[in-house]
Amino acid sequence: MARLAPLIRVRRRHVDDKQKILARLYEQLNALDIAAQNLKSRLAEEEALLAAQPELQIFTDFAGFSLRVRAELDHIADQSRKLEQRVDLARDELRDAFAELKKIEIIADAREAAVIKAILKKETEMYDEIGLNRAIRQQKEERR
Repeated sequence: MARLAPLIRVRRRHVDDKQKILARLYEQLNALDIAAQNLKSRLAEEEALLAAQPELQIFTDFAGFSLRVRAELDHIADQSRKLEQRVDLARDELRDAFAELKKIEIIADAREAAVIKAILKKETEMYDEIGLNRAIRQQKEERR
């Protein structure tokens, strides 16, 4: 029977690697969310300034700024969608890797339980034989 401990170590490392990849993807998603929130708050600040000083030059500047911010927000939203697809794939890969690890661990546990059961059976047989031999000796001694 092949030893499963090395395979379990390899599979655990594989699961750990998948978890790290997923964590990095979540960090990237979080960074995109923060960037989008920053742009939205900056846009809101500029709108407030525009409301306080309604001048033609400020309207023109704000229009260009607003278009650039909205284009950047669209770009961030597109990046987020692509990243979410990668997150879904990474989650599926992690789930599969974890399932493989669990299968191997269950097989290893079953093998270990079978070995322990066999050892206990041999011990029981040995003690039964010792007890039987002792009983036979005692009967022989009583007959003498």
